[in-house]
Amino acid sequence: MAVDPVVVPLSPGMAAIMASLHARCFAGAAGADWSALAIRTVLESPVARGWLARDEDIPCGLLFVRAAGDDCELLTFGVDPESRRRGYGRMLLHAAAAWARAVQLERLVLEVAVTNRPALALYNRIGFSESGRRKDYYRVADGRVDALLLAVRPDTILNEIEK
Repeated sequence: MAVDPVVVPLSPGMAAIMASLHARCFAGAAGADWSALAIRTVLESPVARGWLARDEDIPCGLLFVRAAGDDCELLTFGVDPESRRRGYGRMLLHAAAAWARAVQLERLVLEVAVTNRPALALYNRIGFSESGRRKDYYRVADGRVDALLLAVRPDTILNEIEK
């Protein structure tokens, strides 16, 4: 009997598994390495949370956030390339938005490379809008690219996903 995909909260003890998943999600991306120690440190913070999307026992995606003032900052968010376009990203964003609303944070914020078209498409569908830009923020193989700063209210995500 198949089990439906689920999103579960992460604990610091899952750091090594999450480091491996993160490496698969961001293979080849400059500056995207997160060690097990870095992940454990984030998950031990009282103002941070993390979630894992899994299908049966297979880790498919992850999302880490932290409260920063009135914002919920998305620290890292990725779906394994073999699991993309199956709704895991939306499930993870829903978990983050539900937490942000529960702790009364006003917006979810993130930065994304202007060249990351798949991520930008997802963020646009969910309701994120541009709130700023960081010139030449990301280093890429042939130079540097800008980062877009995006923001959305938690209820926008929750309402969009429930449609």
